[in-house]
Amino acid sequence: LPTTDYPRYNILKRYDDSYELQVALPGWDSSSVDVSLHKGVLTIKGEKKEEEEVNLWVHKGISGKSFERSFKLDTDLEVRSAKFENGLLVIVLQYSMNGKPIQIKVQ
Repeated sequence: LPTTDYPRYNILKRYDDSYELQVALPGWDSSSVDVSLHKGVLTIKGEKKEEEEVNLWVHKGISGKSFERSFKLDTDLEVRSAKFENGLLVIVLQYSMNGKPIQIKVQ
């Protein structure tokens, strides 16, 4: 099975102990992208329809191919939000309160 680096992504740890997954999707919009979380696997799929006026392109360097990319998450991570802005899909992940360790005071 060939691996792909498309689409490219960044993962940031934020100051509030959440994480931000940034997926670069230039030329895409939110209606063409599907994000799902099932059994600890975050899956991002994109499907573009063929453009009718393909012959007008002189050069097409921005990929528009369909894709599917999955990320295995810690089972206690939850998706807090997802938004699309300026060609970047931003998904904020945070540990659930139920999954955080509890400090037990020993007397």
